[in-house]
Amino acid sequence: MTKNLRTVKTTIITGILLISIIAAMAPAISAEGQVIGLQSLVNIDPESIGQIKPRSGLQQANLNISYQVTTGGILARAILPWLNGRQVTINLAIISTPSWCHAQLIDSTKTTTVPTDGRAISLSAAISISLDADAPAFGGGYVNVRATVPKISFIQGFDKEISVPFTPLYLGLIKTETTGTNTKTIGPMDTAVFPIKIENLGNARTKVYLAVDNVPDGWVAIVDDSIVVDEAAGSTATAYLTVRPPKDFGYHDDISTITVSLEPARAEDTTDRGSVETVTVSVESRGFSFVGGEIVLPIIIIIVALLFVVYWFIKRMRK
Repeated sequence: MTKNLRTVKTTIITGILLISIIAAMAPAISAEGQVIGLQSLVNIDPESIGQIKPRSGLQQANLNISYQVTTGGILARAILPWLNGRQVTINLAIISTPSWCHAQLIDSTKTTTVPTDGRAISLSAAISISLDADAPAFGGGYVNVRATVPKISFIQGFDKEISVPFTPLYLGLIKTETTGTNTKTIGPMDTAVFPIKIENLGNARTKVYLAVDNVPDGWVAIVDDSIVVDEAAGSTATAYLTVRPPKDFGYHDDISTITVSLEPARAEDTTDRGSVETVTVSVESRGFSFVGGEIVLPIIIIIVALLFVVYWFIKRMRK
């Protein structure tokens, strides 16, 4: 009887020791997924933002989020039901973006409860992205988002980064100005030349097409057909507008206003075009022109000669 009692006591003490050892080692073992093995798992599937035009405002895309608890340990399925209803907090944060990209999360904290049936819970958030003018055309763009879930009792936490990709479009943007002045006064036999400075404010090497929009009758205006401006910030190129006034025989006091349109296009694909800019110049032509006098001058000479003959004849008659 005494021997049986000692055996029972030994068994009880051994059991208590084993339980104590397991309880002490449970967190470490659990972390390795060997005994409990409950793990939060978050998947984020960003809807395609696709292509974004720089300086076009915010572009928004949804982030499709799924949350579930994986059961990899021996005791996982037994413990998981006891965690039913526990709150799960999913924290989202933007980790990095290119210097020319601005992003912000809409609803960066999502909450749900622990699913105990193995299914994934669907949630959603949103991200807004805008681009500066120097976002490289058709270069790779991305926003890195971090998702974290803190530890929930026996359920291990979660920490992962995902990238939300997008593509910047071409921004055809130029700044134009005439070098010096846009108003000139010349004689009818002269020519006015206006240098037009073009600065590339866009995000790719740009070919600028130039055309004269309105030329008054009798005037001649010629401008370079096109010119290429490099991509680098501050890159400039100069085109030239040449204006010739009417030079018919006689005195002139003419004024003309001439407009030049400038349309930027991506040099590698000129069908991809930007907004048209215009430059307006004014030319005043003042003075006497002898052009065409080769017809009028002989007539004037004949008339003068006849008047001289008549004068000489009248003078002789009076003597």
